[in-house]
Amino acid sequence: MDALLILGGLLLIVSGLVWLVVLAFGTSLLWGVGSLLPPINLIYAVRHWHVARRAIGLSSLGFIPLVIGFS
Repeated sequence: MDALLILGGLLLIVSGLVWLVVLAFGTSLLWGVGSLLPPINLIYAVRHWHVARRAIGLSSLGFIPLVIGFS
């Protein structure tokens, strides 16, 4: 059961990050290429919060089952 929670949490986190990269490519090609690097990804999320908040929310929800699975 713990492994399923961990895998489910990781799946939510990765899907949120992929969604964030897709949104960055939708903004511009330069943001999309830059968002493949983690620091630029954070800058994109802060500067375009109104677009990126749902993807960040999905990634944040992934930490709940991940922490429960590890504990």
